[in-house]
Amino acid sequence: MAGSRQLFARAAAAGVAAAAMMRSAAAADGDIAGLPAVQYLLTSFQGLGLGVGYSSAVRPLDDAVFYWGSQRPMGWSDTTNSVWLALAGGDKVQCGIKRDTLTTHCWGSFAPAVEEHREIPALALVLGGEKACALTFDIGLVDIAALSLKEVTAESVATFLASVKPVCWGTQGSDSTDDNSDLQPRVPDDMDADDAVVDVQAGTGYVCVRTFKGRVSCSGHFSSSMPANGDVPSGAFATLAGGTTHVCGVVAGGAMRCWGECSTLGECFDQTTGGGRFSYLADVRWAEFQGTLSAGTAFTCGLTADLVPRCFGRNFWGEYPEPSATQFIQIQSAESHTCGIVRKDSSLHCWGTCYYAECQPDLDAEARLFSTIPCGRAAASGGVCYKMLSGSTCEARDCSSGFQWQPQSPCSCYYHLGDLAVPDAAVSARDGGMRCTMRRNTPMFYLKQSNENLANDQCR
Repeated sequence: MAGSRQLFARAAAAGVAAAAMMRSAAAADGDIAGLPAVQYLLTSFQGLGLGVGYSSAVRPLDDAVFYWGSQRPMGWSDTTNSVWLALAGGDKVQCGIKRDTLTTHCWGSFAPAVEEHREIPALALVLGGEKACALTFDIGLVDIAALSLKEVTAESVATFLASVKPVCWGTQGSDSTDDNSDLQPRVPDDMDADDAVVDVQAGTGYVCVRTFKGRVSCSGHFSSSMPANGDVPSGAFATLAGGTTHVCGVVAGGAMRCWGECSTLGECFDQTTGGGRFSYLADVRWAEFQGTLSAGTAFTCGLTADLVPRCFGRNFWGEYPEPSATQFIQIQSAESHTCGIVRKDSSLHCWGTCYYAECQPDLDAEARLFSTIPCGRAAASGGVCYKMLSGSTCEARDCSSGFQWQPQSPCSCYYHLGDLAVPDAAVSARDGGMRCTMRRNTPMFYLKQSNENLANDQCR
């Protein structure tokens, strides 16, 4: 894997992995209406934050933000003082959800989204134009550390889902009403009690929301002549992505649907109406989980059911072509570029129009941040790796004792979902060890020997 570095992904198949506590509670209480929607909301987070001239990602081992690109929004360096759960990027602005409080925070310049600087409980976050939109909720019902409900009962599940509401702040856009009355998302009518809003997407002048059962509703305007609250294509949407003036989604069964203010470049390819010059995509089955679809200005990128990216619309992939032979677990787009987390090894790959190195992470810096397996935030100089000894104690070792990944070594690096012991604020245990907590279904690496003559312990 010479020339590549590890990037630990925030979530591989968002909505599929659920907290162990919630699984056990569901088994004890039987089938609880709405529990799958709760699990989806508490596990579906966007770990990539791409904006105009910059890119960023959350490192789940220590919840820090890693940046690349030279046009980072003002105040980006202050993000090192906090830990993060999710990111969203825009033009000279960025927002995130803080990991330790589950509240929103924005930084940068130019956008009213920063000027209003809302700090509200949120489980999803997106930037569109000069506004930010989030899914807020009753934070008193959630165990923040475990990302699960404090109690899993029919009543608590129903109360939690009823509290989940989309909200936006900032400026809707030049095509909006004068008083921004259409800034707030339009929620579908007659929703079932267990069909909560689980996703929000936004462009320059519009906002769309998606429910757990796949219903979509939009407000605002795609353009001055096209209200966004018109007809949405039929089907139950499994994913949704908002571009500058268009929206695309994948419905159950894997077909693509797009609509909005669409140019002649083809960013609104729709398998129900044919694709013109993109007709070769007519038989593609697309992935149906969160994080596999993204859109920018006059282009759309999605992962197929085989997890390889396919892009259509604006053809700017000359210098940075779409890596159509590589599998990804998550992608995200800004106005003119896209980045993704590679499934094989969680390395980063970007493509598109990139004038400010937003498609080129600093490999030296990335190596320092991601080349240990796994090292925690409380590491001393050179890095300290933690190994779980029991349910509450971690053993610390120097990375030089065999836990450090060497790109040129005969051991290959592979991606998998596993349970990871993370030091708990470096609190010492009575036995001299270090207290730790578990993160379930965490995307991480394991080392596998690529030379049959090697002993297994050489890859540990």
